[in-house]
Amino acid sequence: YRELGVLSSGHLVESGRPDFVAEYLGQTGPKTRKLCERAIGGVLFVDEAYELAPRGDKDYGQEAIAELLVQMENHRDDFVVIAAGYPKDIDRFLDANSGLRSRFGAVIAFPDYTDAELAAIAVAMLTNQGYRLADGLAAALPSVTALIDRGKGFANGRSVRSLVEQLIDRQSLRLGGPDVD
Repeated sequence: YRELGVLSSGHLVESGRPDFVAEYLGQTGPKTRKLCERAIGGVLFVDEAYELAPRGDKDYGQEAIAELLVQMENHRDDFVVIAAGYPKDIDRFLDANSGLRSRFGAVIAFPDYTDAELAAIAVAMLTNQGYRLADGLAAALPSVTALIDRGKGFANGRSVRSLVEQLIDRQSLRLGGPDVD
């Protein structure tokens, strides 16, 4: 964005709910304001933004959203906010305040990775951890990743990480022999 002249510095500030919401009444607004001020001139990336949507009457997420809106409006010429999360959850976030949806110019939905892409992620994770794959394992991985449940708990890379951890655990048990607990 800096190269395009949209932002003055183009730096990235990654954040999540704990970076916005404070423990006590009246602390969330200033905490959110400071976070936004750090991002002015760049991008504020809000991971799992839906976690800011209020969870009850005594939730300070609404205060964070209100302050975020103020900062987005006051610094709209030199401040970009990217809110990330799963589609249904992002809708809940955008509906948490009537001004949110209009402040986000676009919603981009990324499709889940294919079985082959998930397999490639698994190979990269295993290789980065120093494992060498047996002949044929990389070719067999897409059929293994096809077995990952794509239901509510599916999380692309996190689901693959879980699969990789299971593979490593099974190898450890196999190499440890029958006497290993």
